[in-house]
Amino acid sequence: MERNVTLDFVRGVAILGILLLNISAFGLPKAAYLNPPGTVLLRRRMHGPGHFLISSAR
Repeated sequence: MERNVTLDFVRGVAILGILLLNISAFGLPKAAYLNPPGTVLLRRRMHGPGHFLISSAR
């Protein structure tokens, strides 16, 4: 049986899209799944230094 290359490509793009949308959740602690609003300060701390470095480089 031959593989349908177009279908394989579409499936790969779909899986990559799912990964990109969920990648930020992979770094959060397990408690973030139980109480997502409770992790706002944690996310600010994680993104704060990176945002500062990016904005100060301009």
